[in-house]
Amino acid sequence: MAFLRAWALRIAGTALLAAAALALAPESGAKKILRAVCGMAAVIALLSGVRAFDSRSFAAYAAYYRQQADAAAEEAADAASAETRRIIEERCAAYILDKASELGLEARVSVRAVWSREGYWYPAGAEIAAAGPEQAKEELRQFIAAELGVSREEQIWCEHEG
Repeated sequence: MAFLRAWALRIAGTALLAAAALALAPESGAKKILRAVCGMAAVIALLSGVRAFDSRSFAAYAAYYRQQADAAAEEAADAASAETRRIIEERCAAYILDKASELGLEARVSVRAVWSREGYWYPAGAEIAAAGPEQAKEELRQFIAAELGVSREEQIWCEHEG
């Protein structure tokens, strides 16, 4: 990195000196020669970086930053996956609560999503605390199994308090 910094400073310094020299030079044939000299200085400044370039050092830096980028990408993918799971669990719980309310049940619901072999989150379990008629609870059990695919065995029921 020090190499790149020094190279950039050489290029910037050369450009500043050339600009100052050309600004101060009077309009004449000498200014044309000065332009050519400044252009050559700029080319030399640019090429000096190629001459001093250390490909092994650059390869090591590139490999290090590639690892850092891969780690950051993996972390972002994990965070996105966790957020997707949370959203699916919340929306499925809200869907169940809407149906429970429609059936006249007072309920609290939490849904557990799991990762499928095909590569997506799906609802696999639900905990339902509900107060109300048994017939309505049975309808809700069937609804959860039919609409969300959560089997009766994966539905945990308890009495709602309050």
